Amino acid sequence: MAKTEYNLGEVFQCGLVKLRVEEGKGCCKCIFYNQKYFKCDITLPALKKFLGSCSKNERKDKTNVIFVKVEE
Repeated sequence: MAKTEYNLGEVFQCGLVKLRVEEGKGCCKCIFYNQKYFKCDITLPALKKFLGSCSKNERKDKTNVIFVKVEE
């Protein structure tokens, strides 16, 4: 079965950046939140297809999530 979303706490490589999935109540700390336009870039079809949804309404675990850069 194909992977459709990343689980809470999961760390994965996204291009040159390592990301972790965290529970989120808002988008402002998410790496995909576009501060300039005050909108979420994860709604772009290419990103959503790769990452899955961040909305509790579309996720299997019914949890809102954000994607945070892992500092090493």
